[in-house]
Formats: sequence, structure tokens, C-alpha cells
Amino acid sequence: MDAVPPEEPQAPATDEDGPDAIPSLALRTLVDDPTLGLVSVTSQALLTRRVSWAHVSELPDPGPYLLGGELLLTAGLALPADPRPYVDELVSAGVAALGLGLAPVHRSVSGALAAACEERGLPLLTVPEATPFHRVARTVAAALQRRHTEQLLALAEAQAAITGAALHRDAPVPAVLEATARAVGGWAALLDADGRTLATTSSAPEPGDAVRELAVRLARGDGPRSAVDHTEGGRIALHPVEAAGAAVRVLLLGGARPPVAARRGAVAVAVGLLGLLARGERSVDQQGALAALLLLGDDPAERGRARELLGELLAGTEPEAGGSESGTGGSGGEEPPRARVLHARRPPGAAAEARPPGPLVDVRTNTLRGVVPAAMGRPELDRLRERGDWLAVLSRPVSPGQLPAADREAGLLLRQAAASGTPLVAGEDGLGIAGALDPALAGEWARRTLRPLLDDPEGRGGAELAEVLRVWLSCHGGWDRTAQLTGLHRNSVRHRVRRAEQLLGADLSDATVRAELLLALGWWPGPPHS
Repeated sequence: MDAVPPEEPQAPATDEDGPDAIPSLALRTLVDDPTLGLVSVTSQALLTRRVSWAHVSELPDPGPYLLGGELLLTAGLALPADPRPYVDELVSAGVAALGLGLAPVHRSVSGALAAACEERGLPLLTVPEATPFHRVARTVAAALQRRHTEQLLALAEAQAAITGAALHRDAPVPAVLEATARAVGGWAALLDADGRTLATTSSAPEPGDAVRELAVRLARGDGPRSAVDHTEGGRIALHPVEAAGAAVRVLLLGGARPPVAARRGAVAVAVGLLGLLARGERSVDQQGALAALLLLGDDPAERGRARELLGELLAGTEPEAGGSESGTGGSGGEEPPRARVLHARRPPGAAAEARPPGPLVDVRTNTLRGVVPAAMGRPELDRLRERGDWLAVLSRPVSPGQLPAADREAGLLLRQAAASGTPLVAGEDGLGIAGALDPALAGEWARRTLRPLLDDPEGRGGAELAEVLRVWLSCHGGWDRTAQLTGLHRNSVRHRVRRAEQLLGADLSDATVRAELLLALGWWPGPPHS
């Protein structure tokens, strides 16, 4: 849309829109604009009519081409001698007002046209010869665009206020209710699934029995998905607030009239945030209950309660391939929920935020330790490293009773990851022999075992000999396969393996010796493959 030129001032949008989603302005706004020179012929009371667009037409029956709410501008080329049928058609089409140009066809308004418009309640304006129709249309368009922008800004401000209220440290739910009430120009209250009041704004009245019964129906889900109740104090809108794992609540919004369109979008934001807060409250309660059961032991009257809580807290993640083991661990034949133990560390002074990857994680300044879903894997560890400089490891997936053993396993795995600088994830069978060894001690043993080879007195490159020996051992002594993998001639491979055997003083025909050397070459931090 073209900008309105300076010689055509924008009409101020002084009146409030109704609850309609389409922006509009009062007809009086245009009549009061001195740059247009419009004159009202009909009653001044009709100037409260709202205009949603301006349209020019010289058709004898423009009604089929109109949407309603227009200011119809015409020079009167097709205006009949008896204007009553013409006016009737415009009223039936929902035209907001008629603007008659005083040139070049008509120099004044006929009494018949003025009487017909007054009788049918259609505002009639005259447009002076000096005012082109396009100026009136552009002024209307500019005012409507500004009104639309004001609505968007109002919605953005209301959403920002409600979102900011949700971050209230001590009482986020009352804060969200207060911000929502300000946005819709009324009051707000939150009821539980039984119709009991959980929180209200300071101006909220006590809900009546009829409203509470309607709220209970909404919470049960066997009634309408939203509802409006009219009382002596105004209207009350009811919106169900749903949150996974928590009972449905109902938001009440009351006021003298419906909120304007620019504010109604803020209600959806409030409903979503209240649902998240309800879920958060549920999660906090579950965490507290689980912590108590872990400290005090399972409830004798409800065996398996700790297991069920763990499954609920870790729910909502993608299950592992082919397994129901990440389920909630209820009664019957279901498998218990499984989880992994997460350990992580990062360098001192890391500037990234320490954000836990789940509800059951203890985060310190430079260390992290907790229980996470079994579906968590290497991609999540890589994201921890990217976002927080965490070097993290995961134990094998275990049932709740095996978490202490998995915690010890994760501690050993973290030491191994620190030695290699790479995040590690244990498989279903755990760490194997590597889990029973200290990486630093294993590395030192490897260096001692391989020192004769590394300190080749003839200076032929101990690391090169070690690499050829490692490949040969991995290939079960296959000369041709080793030559293919190393790019050496078969005779060169044979010569270097024999040289390594001489330096180590080892008997490579002994399977035990070969196994120990393969382990040493794997734990030695020096070879290129590590």
C-alpha cells in the first residue's frame, strides 16, 4: 500500500473496535478530517457507524460486488429518479455509508435521496469537488492500516507481559492471571477439575454454582471445549487448561464485554503458559516424592511407587528401538522403566550456561551427574558439548534397582572419556573390561609394555612398527590383509612384525602374548589410530 502523502493527513483512529477481527473506524473520524471536507447530510447520530473499507462504484446495483462495511463513493451516474430501491439494495448489502460526489453530475443532494437514506438509517455524506475519491479511499486505508498495526502491537505487548509474568519467581500462576486480566480488560480466576478456586486476580468475584458446574464439565471433557456464561456482572468465558501428566484446570475470564480481537490472541498464550506451569508443578511434586522414596525406602503400602515415579518423570521421550522398556512401568506384565546415568565435566571458567538435560540431574559449576531417559544417546552428548562445553558420558540402560551400579560405571567411563577427549556411551552390555580399569593406569601399563618397541635403538620409528603390529594382530596374523590395510608389501609387513617381535622379546605365536599386546596398543595414547 502506498504511503499517504503529506498533503493528505491520516485520519486519527479515535474509537475502539468491537470484538470483530476486521479493523474499522468510526465514520465521524472521516467527517471531522478538515482535509477531506466531507459533510453529513443525514442525522449526526448515524456517524457512529463503522467503516471497514472505501469503494468507488457507478453501477446501478453494486450490492453483489460488496462485502459489507464499505463507504461507497459514487458520482451518481446511475442514480435513479426514485432512489429508494437503490438505497434498499445498499442497506441489504451491508454498506456502512454512502458518499455522493458533488461534481460533475450532481451539484446538490436531492431531497428524495436524503429522505430515503434517513429512513433506512444509511449515513449520507457529500464529497466536495476538490476532494478526489482516491484521497478519501487512501485516508480510510491508512487509518485502517494504522489500526491494524496498533492491534498487532497491543497483542505483542500483551503476550510479552503474560510471558514475562510466567517467569515470576515465587507466584507465576497469580502473575499470569493478573497479566491476562489486564490484557482483556477484566478479571481472571483459575479453577481445578472439581471447580475449586486455585488462584484469582484481586478484582475477581466469587464464581457462582452454575459457573463452577460448567467448569467441572469442561475439565471432565464430556461437555463443550469452551463456554461463555452471562451474569449480572457481565460475561464469563471459560477455557480448559490442559497439561500432560496433570489434571485439567479451567481459566475464567470475566468482563463487561468481550475482549477486542487484538487481545483475544493473548488468551491462547495464557492458556498455554498455565498448562506448562501446571505440568511444572506436577514435575516438582513428582521429584520431591521420588527423592523421599529413595531416601526413606519404597512405600510398604504401595510397592513399586518409586519405579512408577521414575517412569513418569522420564516419560515423553522416544523409546529405544523395539523396546517397551522406556514405558511407565505400571503393574501387570510391563517391563520396568529403564534409564541411564549421566556424568559430565567441563573446564574451569566455562562461560556457557549450566542447563540440566532433565529433571533428575545435579548440576554443579563444572560437574554434572544425574539420571536421564534410556533413549538419550550420543547426539544429546554432542549438544551438551556444543552448548555448555560439557564432556559427557552415559552408562548402559538399566532398571531403577541397578542405578547405583550404573553410576559407578559412568564414573569410570568419564575418566576414560577425559583421557581420550571424546564423549562415550556404554552399550547394552556396559563397558566390558574397560569399565574395570583406570584409564590413566591402563595407559601407563601400555607405555611400559611397549617401551622396548618405542625406543627402537636403530631409530626405525617405533610408532610405525607399533601401528603395523596393531593391524597385524587385529587381522589375526593375516599377512595379505595387513599389507592391504597398511599399503605395504607383504614382505615389508613380515619384516616389520618380526622386528617388533625382536624388540619386545615376545613370542607372537603365544595367544596370550598377542592378546596382551593388542590391549596395550589399544590403551597406548600415542598411535595414530587412537
